[in-house]
Amino acid sequence: MMDLHVHTLHSDGACSVEEVLREAQRKNLAYLAICDHDTMDAWRDLADPKIRNLFSGKILPACELTFSYQGMCMDMLAYGVDEQVLEDAGLLKHRLQDEVIARETKRLRQMCAVCDVLHLHYPSVSIKAGYERANDVICDALLSDERNKAILEKLGIENRTTFYRNHYLNPCSPFYIKEEFDAPPLAVCMRAVKAAGGLCFLAHPFVYDVEDHEKLLHDLFLTGGWDGIECIHRRHSRAQSEWLSAYCKAHGLYQSGGSDYHLPKHKMGCGDNGNMEIMEDIAASWLACMDGKWR
Repeated sequence: MMDLHVHTLHSDGACSVEEVLREAQRKNLAYLAICDHDTMDAWRDLADPKIRNLFSGKILPACELTFSYQGMCMDMLAYGVDEQVLEDAGLLKHRLQDEVIARETKRLRQMCAVCDVLHLHYPSVSIKAGYERANDVICDALLSDERNKAILEKLGIENRTTFYRNHYLNPCSPFYIKEEFDAPPLAVCMRAVKAAGGLCFLAHPFVYDVEDHEKLLHDLFLTGGWDGIECIHRRHSRAQSEWLSAYCKAHGLYQSGGSDYHLPKHKMGCGDNGNMEIMEDIAASWLACMDGKWR
């Protein structure tokens, strides 16, 4: 088994690098990729043998880069990349926990003010840890109160993803946070990843709230430069994963899979909400080309 999409405290994961490696070892994974958002600080932790030796499998240098495409914020999984090249390109961020908490607290207050205007009910909320994001905290609070049901249905808020992508990142929504919509264009990210010796995979296609996912893929891949797709994902159903696998085979694209592990309750090494194991054979052809990059 493998998991090529996990997060740590260095972005919005709840677990330290050590905790992630212990869980990967417990699951007996063969391959692991820590894909924190726009940072590779976890890779520096792995320079410590005491940390690295917690996991007996192979670890691939990777990062999940946010990019903008046709007005949307989307995610690219960059595999086998040189950290310094991405750093020099200005794509990596370094977060101090206190700074993150202060930033997210400010954003939470902004969104609470919007809730008041919209007459939405929410309990007392706060940012208590560096991995918590204001959009998730307020969304969970709103969904927990039945009195908000009618308004949330009207706004199309069903879960964290619909809130994040359709409101938090949507300039037409009162919940829009302008600072978040500064992602570099797709072409900028792709050039940097290629210069860093990496492969570009589209992350979790079915997470994006679009009417026609096949058209989205078609339009994206016309831009060129893509190497593959994250077919198996925690929020992809088995049927969706199988459709994406067939798409990759038909278009000569590599396949990847990851749990998008953020919390201990997420099942590392599995997609489809823990119901589909991610076997390394789907990625064998390109993982074999990563010799010399593993840690």
